[in-house]
Amino acid sequence: NFKRRQKVPVLLLTLLNPAYLFVTAYICQIDALYVCLLFITVLLICENRLKLSYAAFAAAVLCKYQAIFITPDVLFATFRHVCLGGFSWKKFWTHAAAGFSAIFCMFLSYLPFVWNISAGCFYNGGLTGNFTRSIQSYGWASQNTYNFWNLFGYNFRSEELFFGPLRCVDWGTLFIALLVLLSAVHFWQH
Repeated sequence: NFKRRQKVPVLLLTLLNPAYLFVTAYICQIDALYVCLLFITVLLICENRLKLSYAAFAAAVLCKYQAIFITPDVLFATFRHVCLGGFSWKKFWTHAAAGFSAIFCMFLSYLPFVWNISAGCFYNGGLTGNFTRSIQSYGWASQNTYNFWNLFGYNFRSEELFFGPLRCVDWGTLFIALLVLLSAVHFWQH
């Protein structure tokens, strides 16, 4: 376990990483903020401050949808703390209230982007429609210049192309499933 004074330098090394600064300047994505919020979420989970981790996680998802990749960690930590760590209804309801409050705040902060004020209705499917369209709109194995697919020349190539025995999109799904499995294994071993 990291002591508190050891955690800050690790966080600063990541936030001040020249690659993050370059990406932020080049493609105008604020990855450092997104990564900072993910680190805060994980640190709060490690310190068993789960209610605060829900808020940090919600903020990370609002920055970039890709933050959902740590959802299994948040859920497993909550399950371990609430259900396996001496279950009580009071603990259950306080964590449920904190989690749903974070989701509600996410919805409220996103509402101006999906609500048509003049018509008094949601734009094109509302929040879920906006989210699924955003996730489905990529259609590429990669759109960035600094990741795995670019190493193999698959930048701006269709996700339907085969890479070895599977399509790129299938590899992505496989790795997401493996991340969920590894998260489960980690939380049940520790």
